Amino acid sequence: MINDIIMLLPNEANTYYIKQILQQQNINIPVYESFGEEAVAFAGQQIKQGAKVIISRGSTAHLLQEIFTIPIVEIRYTFYEFSVAMKKAVKISRRIGLVGYNAAFDQPELSSFFRLEQMEVRIIKDPIQTKQVLTELKNMGIELIISGQKIGRIAKSIGLESVTIRVNTKNVLDALQDAQYLRNLETEKQKQFESISALLDSTQEGILSIDKQGMILSSNRISQEIMGVRIPHASVYDYFPRSLIKQILSGMPLYNEVVSLNRENVLFSGIATLLDDVVTGAVLTFQPASDIRRKEYELQKKARAKGHIAKNTFNHIIGKSPALMEAKAQALLFAVTESSVLIYGPTGTGKELFAQGIHNASPRKHKPFVAINCAALPESVLESELFGYVKGAFTGARPEGKIGIFEQAHTGTIFLDEISEISPAVQARLLRVIQEREITRIGDDKIIPVDVRIIASTNRNLLDEIENKSFREDLYYRLSVLNLNIPPLNSRKEDIPLLVEYFLSYFSQNSDRPQPVLAPDALLPLQNFTWPGNIRQLRNIVECAVALCQHGEITRQLMETVLKISGQMMTKSRSAPAVPSCSGTAGSFVSSAEAEFPASSSAYFSSRSSTPPTFYQSMAEAEREKTFSVLAACKGNKTMAAKELGIGYTTLWRRLKKYGMQS
Repeated sequence: MINDIIMLLPNEANTYYIKQILQQQNINIPVYESFGEEAVAFAGQQIKQGAKVIISRGSTAHLLQEIFTIPIVEIRYTFYEFSVAMKKAVKISRRIGLVGYNAAFDQPELSSFFRLEQMEVRIIKDPIQTKQVLTELKNMGIELIISGQKIGRIAKSIGLESVTIRVNTKNVLDALQDAQYLRNLETEKQKQFESISALLDSTQEGILSIDKQGMILSSNRISQEIMGVRIPHASVYDYFPRSLIKQILSGMPLYNEVVSLNRENVLFSGIATLLDDVVTGAVLTFQPASDIRRKEYELQKKARAKGHIAKNTFNHIIGKSPALMEAKAQALLFAVTESSVLIYGPTGTGKELFAQGIHNASPRKHKPFVAINCAALPESVLESELFGYVKGAFTGARPEGKIGIFEQAHTGTIFLDEISEISPAVQARLLRVIQEREITRIGDDKIIPVDVRIIASTNRNLLDEIENKSFREDLYYRLSVLNLNIPPLNSRKEDIPLLVEYFLSYFSQNSDRPQPVLAPDALLPLQNFTWPGNIRQLRNIVECAVALCQHGEITRQLMETVLKISGQMMTKSRSAPAVPSCSGTAGSFVSSAEAEFPASSSAYFSSRSSTPPTFYQSMAEAEREKTFSVLAACKGNKTMAAKELGIGYTTLWRRLKKYGMQS
């Protein structure tokens, strides 16, 4: 028996008649007889047992519609049933009353029929006190009532004639068809609701919906766990700041606001819900900050486990000088091949940037890019990082073993930075990997094939290292199939303005402050400077200038101060052997410190034998020189000089007193 659709009819005659119709049509639907408050109680029981749609008639249908939220389908009369009843009625009287709950009373055909038959008709819809209404109709001269069976019985009890409207098969089948459609619609809505509910419960964010008064209408599982209580029908103002909720309900979205909930910080967002452009409530989401940090850690951990990514392309290499453009063009040609590349260049020229550019322009661009600095690790650690090891390979090894970077870079590119620093023993193992394209983990005898492209870099002349017996000649020729020379900054000074502009924008954005303006002559000191640290040193100098800039403009004096500090630090560190610069072809190096510090740079370097001043001494000296030069340019006018320096008159007076120029 189909229990999700039932029929609940108000009288015995309707029940008997409709059961016969269903039996003739071979339709198996439960049919019950009940009326008024009794019908309401019975319908409530059936709904609890799974009824999704109720089919009923007349006043019972109207009563159920007012109380229950499930679909209530009414078996309606049509004009045909009225016309049959009318033909019977006019044989008895033409003073007729139509009494009942049926919307069919409004059919325009009835009015035409009444006029045609010259009938006096009173229509009473939705009678509340049926007996009282019928008595009033009788007093008005009505002699006959057309209605349903129950109203007809009451009419006869007060002396009125009655004709009952009979329901035909089509009315019943139409109601049943409507009920089946609504049942299917409700079933589909329930499936969608359960699907959405499961989806919301599976998220790691708390989600609430609220009405315009701030009452919580619904919530997902995680929101109840975070808030610590079952929260539907509670007030959201008990949990979140009133000002933020009011902002959201005003129509202004809120994103990622940090608020405190149960003594824990959560990231809180919300957006208003609209109906015809009118705010009806809001949807709120929140997530503990601790969960976000944990997820960030897990993402980083998984990213490392899957291998590294080359973030930069040739478009990230800034500059338009002939030397740089030639290097980029050559690197682009190398990229499309599968051969090993050896990159030469002084420290700070961007060798890894070129390596990433080559990878991203190669057929392997969607594969891993794994980089390792060979100079940063001792021999034993470097070997385990390169080739990996198995469980128990040595004391201190991970219990589960470790995958080496050659395996991590499989199908992609491996970048061996500072290749000249690896020991002869590791060089021998590396040579075999390049020759055989296979590795063996430390402590294992299993051979693992690997498919990697090798890019190596160095700031030394490897031919000199071969001559000194510190680098294997056979490894050199395996690595140097394609040689790429990165020009030092000294040979591409025309790129300095572009680089400075890029670094200014970068550091200003990172420090969340307006980008400083460069004074017209601010770059002159940079053009005259020799760059032992190359692009890296220029980057540091611009970062320092941005940090020290106080009035939104980087002046020549400020740049000279920063350069002086940088030069003194570099001079102090030059007591160690100089790193040779790379110029022209591989093997053509300038190896002396004097080549990197020509006479033209003496304006920005103190004598190597002198003790460099502290940072604060340098800044004080720069302030003093600038103050005096501006005062001289203003011909001693202190008011004008203070305005030019961007300081108050009193501040200028104190400076001059400090420097012994004010009595």
